[in-house]
Amino acid sequence: MNTKDNSKVVFAGIVILAIILLIMFWIFISGNIFNGFKKSSETFDANNIHTINADFDSYNIVVEKYSGKDIRLSWYSNKRANCETDEANGVLTVTYHNRKSLFGFSNLRFRKKKFYTLKIELPQKYNGKISLSSQSGQIYADGIDVERGISVSTLSGTIEINNASSGQDIYVTAMSGNIKMKDITLNGNYYGKVDSGNIDVFNIGNAKSFKLEAISGQIYFQNITSDVFEADLTSGNIRFKDIYANESVTLSAISGNIKGNISDKSSEYSFISSSTSGNVKLPADEDGVQGDKILDVKTGSGNIEIMFDK
Repeated sequence: MNTKDNSKVVFAGIVILAIILLIMFWIFISGNIFNGFKKSSETFDANNIHTINADFDSYNIVVEKYSGKDIRLSWYSNKRANCETDEANGVLTVTYHNRKSLFGFSNLRFRKKKFYTLKIELPQKYNGKISLSSQSGQIYADGIDVERGISVSTLSGTIEINNASSGQDIYVTAMSGNIKMKDITLNGNYYGKVDSGNIDVFNIGNAKSFKLEAISGQIYFQNITSDVFEADLTSGNIRFKDIYANESVTLSAISGNIKGNISDKSSEYSFISSSTSGNVKLPADEDGVQGDKILDVKTGSGNIEIMFDK
């Protein structure tokens, strides 16, 4: 057999070996991640729980309301993926921390989503507080009514909350991910922060204070009513529409544009503005009259354009 024939045999052997390894890899993944799941659930008396804490590595969290009176939890579990619950002194704690396989494959993201999601169902009105945290999962809440406040955080993932009500504060933070919120009512403060990502907030009423922060990303908010507004961005743009403040609006961007409209009379405001490198467009003072409310807007490198509806 000549050298050319030897090369063909070696190449064919390598290809066959690679195929065998791929098949073994897939069998291993299928056996350790996808198979063996069973659905688990637990029910707790909502009258005995004043705080729900969910702390996960990579599980997704879904929170919804239902017509019952209890707190219901449901999830899928197998040997390597399982939620653990603990109830003590009125605090319900739900945890999930990865138990990695020999080769560390338990975090692969192509798995079926339903197998890695905790579902929390709350009564129509829950008189306690919820605190949700996931390092790399998605957090979604819809239609919930929580009396003592809502706190949500993720290191890398998306947070989305819709049609929610809170009797106290709402705090939402993401280190690397996006925050989306719509149709929120609260009797307290709203705070949203991302290090790297976007914040989009729509339709929030009755906030005592409304504050957004981002290091790198875009901030957009619309149809918000609050006593005090504050948005602080290092790199990116701040845009807003149809906001109403009872006291003040403070906006700042180190590098980026600030643009939006306020649903109020310009004569109600006193203006403080500056842009190191950019244009500033604000309504002219009417005969030098300054209002009681404050608009303080600054950017290092970027343009400022704020209009009033009246």
